Amino acid sequence: MSTGLIRQAAPADENAVSGLLYQAGRSTCQMPSEDLGRALSAHPFYLIEENGHLGCVCGLEVGPETVAQIRIFALLDGWSLRETLAVLLPLVQRALCRKGVTTLAYVGAARWLEDGLAAHGFRRSQTIVSMQKTDLSTPDRGNVQVKVRPATPSDIAAILAIDQAAFELIWRHTVGALATRLAECAFFCVADLDGRTVGYLYLSLIGRHAHLSRIAVHPAHWGGHIGVRLLSEAVRFCRHRQVFGLTLNTQQDNQRARRLYEWFGFKALGEEAQVLVRDLPPG
Repeated sequence: MSTGLIRQAAPADENAVSGLLYQAGRSTCQMPSEDLGRALSAHPFYLIEENGHLGCVCGLEVGPETVAQIRIFALLDGWSLRETLAVLLPLVQRALCRKGVTTLAYVGAARWLEDGLAAHGFRRSQTIVSMQKTDLSTPDRGNVQVKVRPATPSDIAAILAIDQAAFELIWRHTVGALATRLAECAFFCVADLDGRTVGYLYLSLIGRHAHLSRIAVHPAHWGGHIGVRLLSEAVRFCRHRQVFGLTLNTQQDNQRARRLYEWFGFKALGEEAQVLVRDLPPG
């Protein structure tokens, strides 16, 4: 490992990266496998090879703004995580600092990686919990003055503005991420009130299971039952598609959101993931 070659991946490495993700006993992937080729072209991936064999892959997603996240990490059996991170992280940090990134984060449930990152300056920031609703009834329709309609590409600017107002930086979307989700999600809608877009929601389908990936309302309209309106439309869509249940993830300490979900009939399933962050020095 000490003699390993570290280099940035190229699209031609897709098969080797896929092979390591499949074969390695320690691997985590926070993106659909079909997106791997596109990600290799769009985002920085770092490979470590020894004697011509791939032993480690670390795939990052840069953005929004000054945040980067570890989306993929895989390590060959027999390789030391401690030694690998000791040589990899300084190189990654220098490259990110040149891009103006000030925060490197990992969001996931790979405990082996969490412990390794914590030993290299990452701090545990938040806990993500999973919730599920199997009874597809709605306790309330929410604000009936709100018009819920399918999102279009022309809505992206308004959605980004909602993100900037509603979320801390690590959770905000980029234009590219929104465009991808708009094209691929089974259900993506926006909420309009008095001619302005004030909220949005999207969910994905995996077979007959639905996952609510995002719901957001501009803080200026919190308390106006717009989130309830969006949730009721999501549940209506799920009933129409005859799904078995609807899940979502939220921060454990986000009491406001959890009270809404619990009132709406979601039940906690337990911890889903940890959020670890490392502050980077200015470039």
